Amino acid sequence: MHMKFTGIVGVIVITLLVIIIASLTYVRVESLRQEQIKMDTMFIEGMVSNITQSGTISYHGSDVIVWNITISKINDVRENQSYNMIFDETYPPHSGLNLRFYYSEFIQNDQTYINVTSVAKVDLL
Repeated sequence: MHMKFTGIVGVIVITLLVIIIASLTYVRVESLRQEQIKMDTMFIEGMVSNITQSGTISYHGSDVIVWNITISKINDVRENQSYNMIFDETYPPHSGLNLRFYYSEFIQNDQTYINVTSVAKVDLL
């Protein structure tokens, strides 16, 4: 009787531990997924009106080229905004294209940079 009771308690304890570990793992993975979704939805959209190379910075242990890119809003070519972008995972664009830049931001030496992770062409209707 005593052995049977100890076995049942052991199974219950192991089951509870598995449930707790699975719950903690799910919470962590879900928070990482939500963070990734947020990063993937950050984007800048417009027509690339000017692109110039403006030096290099150290990023994740290697030197990368910084591009100063001027983007005009698609609906208003007079409204321009310039950004310091690096293309660590993709290539810089050509001028005159309507594009959407998916990115993450980082600050280095009091300067804000945009790390472009993906670029998509914007189709105008």
